Amino acid sequence: MSSNSFLKNEKLCQKDSIDLIFSEGEKISDRPIKLLWTEVTGQQLPLQTLISVPKRRIPKACDRNRIKRLIRESFRLHKQPLVDQLIQKKLSINLTILYSENKVLDYKEIHDKICLTLQRLSQKYD
Repeated sequence: MSSNSFLKNEKLCQKDSIDLIFSEGEKISDRPIKLLWTEVTGQQLPLQTLISVPKRRIPKACDRNRIKRLIRESFRLHKQPLVDQLIQKKLSINLTILYSENKVLDYKEIHDKICLTLQRLSQKYD
């Protein structure tokens, strides 16, 4: 598996896990990106991720899909240091990336915020 991939099995799809993140998860917020995560046991992958852009904030589906594509691309490029750290510590986490802005930002802004929030999350596991 290449380090810059985002495969289907790395996506978080289980409703119980998603509900647990929103009810008991820790968070890091740096507008327009908010990270919510929980540590899990018994999971083979070190990191499973959900990307969410609320319809209430971005009403047009084409804009929501564009934002999700931009977030996915930035996440794909910057997740490897966090994954390596989780593997080294033998931890697994479920992560949600929420977009919390009312307008569509360009790639550079989203890219910078994703990079910054993932670094902050990585520091939590140092």
